[in-house]
Amino acid sequence: MSTSAHTAIKYIIFAVFAVLFGLIIWPFFPSIIFAIIFGIIFYPIMNFLTNKLRLHKGISALFTLILTVIFILTPIALLVGLITKEAIVFVQHFDQSAFFSYLDSFKDFKIFGYEF
Repeated sequence: MSTSAHTAIKYIIFAVFAVLFGLIIWPFFPSIIFAIIFGIIFYPIMNFLTNKLRLHKGISALFTLILTVIFILTPIALLVGLITKEAIVFVQHFDQSAFFSYLDSFKDFKIFGYEF
C-alpha cells in the first residue's frame, strides 16, 4: 500500500471514531453547553476575587461556587415551591364530577365521520 492509502485509512478511522464519540457525547450536550455558559458568566467574578482582592485561587473558586449555587438553585427552588403549591391547590379543588361530565361531552365527537 502506498502512503496516501495509509493516510486515507487513518482519516477514515479518525472519522469513524469522531462520529462514535459524538454519539456518546450527544445526550450530555445540553449540560456541556450550560456549563460553558455558566463558566463564561462566572469567570470574571472569580478573576476579580483572585486578582483584585488577592485571594487564593481555591478560596475565590469556593466563593464563586457559592455565588453560582445561590444564583442558580435559589430561583429553581422558588419555582419548584410555587409549582408544588399550585399542584396542591389544584388537587384540593379538583371536581371529578365536572371533569367527567366534560369528558362525556366528547362522547359523540366526530372528525371526518370518525368517532373519538
